[in-house]
Amino acid sequence: MPEKITFNHGAVDGMGSRVNAWRAQTTSARSGSNPNDAGHPNGKPWASLSVNAGSDTFTSGAFLKKRVGEVGAAVDKLLAAYETLLGSTLRTGLRNAGELADETEKTNVTNASRVTLPQG
Repeated sequence: MPEKITFNHGAVDGMGSRVNAWRAQTTSARSGSNPNDAGHPNGKPWASLSVNAGSDTFTSGAFLKKRVGEVGAAVDKLLAAYETLLGSTLRTGLRNAGELADETEKTNVTNASRVTLPQG
């Protein structure tokens, strides 16, 4: 009979905890808080990032204001994608890894018990 497959559920649970912590940090950064600087917890969400650079008739200032808003929106979109990836996608993958390992072991045991080798 083949060697039993072992799966370290504790290690996977630990990875899941780390993924959840990264997701929380991403959510915090997306809302404008610096997760690494408790002294300055409040900020502005990336999606509403703006700058005052003179009146709208000041061409360079209007361009800067527009570009800062576009960059803020792009960063927010990227952080939102990371939130999704770190949330449902990775948690599901880690959970499925454990279930698949258990199912593979059951299949291996069943198949090994069915096989009879000729005595020689």
